[in-house]
Parts: sequence; C-alpha cells; structure tokens
Amino acid sequence: MNILIVGYGFAGNQYFRALDVLKQTSERLNDVAVAYYDKKDKNSFVPYFADLNQALSQFRPDLIIVTVNDAFHADILNELSSFKGFVICEKPLANSSDNLEAIKENLKNIRGFYFNLIERYSQATQTLRAFIERNQLELVRAHFTWAKNRLNDYRPTVGVTSEIIHSLDLIQYVCPVEANYELHQVIGSCSDFSVSGADILDSLSITAKLNQAVVTGYSSFVNISRTREINFIFHNPMQDIIYARMIFDTPEWDEDTLCIWKHTANGEHIFEKLLTEKKHYPHGKQAINKFVYMLGDIINLIHGDIKPKVNLPDLQTALTLQVLLNEIERKAIVLEPIEFFPKKERQFLFTENDLEKLG
Repeated sequence: MNILIVGYGFAGNQYFRALDVLKQTSERLNDVAVAYYDKKDKNSFVPYFADLNQALSQFRPDLIIVTVNDAFHADILNELSSFKGFVICEKPLANSSDNLEAIKENLKNIRGFYFNLIERYSQATQTLRAFIERNQLELVRAHFTWAKNRLNDYRPTVGVTSEIIHSLDLIQYVCPVEANYELHQVIGSCSDFSVSGADILDSLSITAKLNQAVVTGYSSFVNISRTREINFIFHNPMQDIIYARMIFDTPEWDEDTLCIWKHTANGEHIFEKLLTEKKHYPHGKQAINKFVYMLGDIINLIHGDIKPKVNLPDLQTALTLQVLLNEIERKAIVLEPIEFFPKKERQFLFTENDLEKLG
C-alpha cells in the first residue's frame, strides 16, 4: 500500500508521525510505503516529489492525504481527476471562492473520501454520542467557544471558518441531527493577523437553529488562549433537563473531558464523567493520539475492508459543511479591518512544531 502525503508542514508532519506509531504497533503496516509532495524537499529520509503528476504516475499511491495550507486545498483536489484511490483531506474543504461543483467533478473517480474532522475521534465525543442515542435525548440548546491565537501566522489561511468548522460538525454529529443549520445572524471581525491579507476573517459569533434547537457560538484566531468547549442542554423523554459539557485539548493536547449531569433536589446527579487517558508515546509523538486512531481506521478500511470505529465524514459531508462556511462568510457583518501590524515588520516567533500556534 502506497501513501502520498501532499504538503510537509505541521499537519503533514502529524500524519508522518502517526504512521510511524502505527508501524511500530501493527505488523499489518509493514508493507506500507510513504512518500510526499511539496514545493521543497524537507525530509531526506522519505521519498520526495517536486511534481504532483510525477508522484501520481511514478509512486502510484493508493491513498493521498491532502495537508497543504487550507487556502490551497481546492488546487490540489482539482488535480486528482484521474486518481482512482482514496483521499483524506484536512479541513476546510475549500475557499469560499472555489467552485465546489468542479471539486466534486474532479473527484468522481476516487474510491473513497475521508474528511479529517479529528475531534470525532475523541473519547469524549464518542461517549456523549452514545449517551444521547441510548437515552433518546433531544437537543434544546448548544453553545460553543472554539478559539486560539494565530496572530503573526506565517501560513496562508482562509480565515476563522477553518476553526469554527470543528464545533459546528461536533454538535451535529453527537446529537445526531439530520437537518442542516439555519443561520440567523453572523457577526465578525477582520484583521491582518496572517500573511493572507489585511482583511481576513479572524473571529465570528453566530446564532443558528438546528431543527428546533438554538445554537450559538464564538470562534476566533486572535484569542489570547486556546479554548475549545461545547455546552449542551437536552430534554429526555420525560422532559427532564440534561446538561453536558465537552472540553478539548485542555490543559494539554489530547486531554479531553466530558461531564453529563442533571440537577435534582439532592444536588447534581452525574451520569458520565471522564478525562481521556493520555497516551505516552516516545518523545516527539505529542498531539497525535486521535490521528493514530483515525489513520489506523482508514488504513484498515482500505487495506482489509474493516469497518471503522467512528462514522467517517465523506465528501458529501465536506461539501455540505463548506456550503455552510461559505454562507457564514457571506452573511457576516464585520467591522473595518483591525491593524495589528500597521507599521512594524512581522516577526515570526514560532516554528512548525509550535502546538499553541499551529495545532
């Protein structure tokens, strides 16, 4: 089995490290070969291609993993019209100006498409989803805060829509709700926080409905600290109010918490409470626990037709979410752009291994 990683930045390196862990723990992956395509040769120990078409024809990958900067996802996907294997793509699928029908047409020959919404692989996510289904809970209200600090980002970006996608997907996934979001109001701000320009969306606040449930939230790339939290209020069949809170990557990466409870006359009754177990991989393997599970699932599916443990987002999921992100960007009422760097030249004070900025 041949795997081609497209892009060797932060995300690409996460996949390389996850594959390394999988090879150490599974004999079934001994026949997996890995190469990468990038503008520059960044790893002398892995086969490198400077041309994507050359990589496709010479390396003949079974699986392509698209990890280039989010602003260039569509450029890569549109070059895969003759590819007949499997594709994993980082989020978001595209830019609001990209032609989604063209992407869909150029991917018509692939055998499978998997959209990396990595927090679906959190134990907190899976536990809450199972609890909701088992207890027939109906969502009444959800609120999220999903933010971090990407000021002075040296990577091109489509903006904060690539961050808000996580929470929007998770709310819809854990419930699960067949309906799509109905947007009511979007307020945002733009700035020169990244190299992509002086008016890139850096923050968004939304109000929406999902069936009859109200969803509100805030997402930002100029938040002082990393915050990833979703709060839920449900009704059970007896119309009791049930609360749930999921917190991700706090205080450290891959440390997620979940609490599900209700208030009673005797105080809080806790149904579920967990802190995900942190795996202690060798040095340099931080922040890839969920990547290991996700990639292992996909490789087992491709390699041995083994059903994944998690409902993997497909191309239609990616397209639906992109339509929603495009609508959010189009409806956003924004202030005039904020100038973080009006006179001073940018100084990039972090590297491709900086988890706080890049993860």
